[in-house]
Amino acid sequence: MITGGPRHGIHDTAPAARWEDAFVSGNGETGVLVVGDPAAEQLIVTHHRLVLPNGTREMRPPAVAYRLDEVRDLVLASEAEAAQHAFSDGRRLAWTQPFHPGFAVALDRANPAPVTGYRRETDFRTGEVSATWTDVAGAWRSRAFVSRPDRVLVFELVGPALDVDVRLSGELPGRPAGVGYASVAEVEDPRHALLTIRGTYPPGLGAYGFVGGTRLVAVDGPVRVDGDRAVVRGASGLLLLTVLDRGDAPPDEGLLRQRLDALPAEYEQLLARHAPLHSAMYERVELDLGVSPAERAQPVGELLAAQRRDPSPSPALLEAVFHAGRYLLISSSGVLPPRLTGLWLGEWGAAWSGDFTTDANVNLQLAGAGVGALPEVVQSLRALIADQIDDWRENARAVFGVRGVLAPSRTDGEHGR
Repeated sequence: MITGGPRHGIHDTAPAARWEDAFVSGNGETGVLVVGDPAAEQLIVTHHRLVLPNGTREMRPPAVAYRLDEVRDLVLASEAEAAQHAFSDGRRLAWTQPFHPGFAVALDRANPAPVTGYRRETDFRTGEVSATWTDVAGAWRSRAFVSRPDRVLVFELVGPALDVDVRLSGELPGRPAGVGYASVAEVEDPRHALLTIRGTYPPGLGAYGFVGGTRLVAVDGPVRVDGDRAVVRGASGLLLLTVLDRGDAPPDEGLLRQRLDALPAEYEQLLARHAPLHSAMYERVELDLGVSPAERAQPVGELLAAQRRDPSPSPALLEAVFHAGRYLLISSSGVLPPRLTGLWLGEWGAAWSGDFTTDANVNLQLAGAGVGALPEVVQSLRALIADQIDDWRENARAVFGVRGVLAPSRTDGEHGR
């Protein structure tokens, strides 16, 4: 870190006004968008496997290989439209299953006061997103990251006296009417609570839904339940551990409890297990354009505003973009490669379904793996292909009547037909 601002990170002096401006963390499977609001914090939880069923998962590739001679003749006769029509089985256009957000962990302060000295930042070396501020009661700090080894979102809030309500919410913009949410909060003992949320998809179209769980641990303060909220009063610290799962059948909440029970309720201990794995990938490459400490200390919003005023290359912004690109690539690559939105989305209805567009986008998104010395990123693409290779072979037989593989131009990550 450079005094006044991280060199390998970004910071800003105001909370995110919209989800697109939230700071993010991820472990290649689970992601989080952190708004950073001292009065009403919101952690939007995402997962690579969250796609909304639309009935396309069981579709087969069009069996049109027998029409190849006819199609070739039409192409040679410059009958492009007729050739396209002939090389189809008459089905209507079907979109891939759209990527969607999971839920939000909402933290509402009971009596928020005006704040001064606000600062939020992302540390690219560790994957941590943090915020600090001061109010009349004293100094506050929040921190969050998504652990690679433990597959859990970890959030900590520390302050003079925490009066906060915590709940899990499915109320994110654009949620389809057919998607249902049910959330529950229960006290386990005077310092611990468990919050769960279940999301259900419209029946008969594919997967059943998903379930999320958050273990709340309060330091020096009691916990009680009010409806689906955990109510904390007078605590000096708060730790939230959040996990998420999706399945074709109703997900087992008991398995989530077991995962949470197996984790230590210590932020630093969990970070110590995660940070070396993340930093080992991030620190393989360096870019130093000779930018002064003063320029590197600028908030990201000021760097962007300066670039808009002056279109000439900004070394400070170029450094930040290079390192941010590597950070996002690492954080969104794991069980799958980055989607069109990486691993993050704060509303339903992603453009182009937030899927994997294989004719160009996936290639471009992974292009930085070479200069970033990131074979792990390439491995995420191998995982996608390995899961779908049988579908690609079926495509080749049905469409062209040959052995080999035929990749779809787009896939939602669940199948490759």
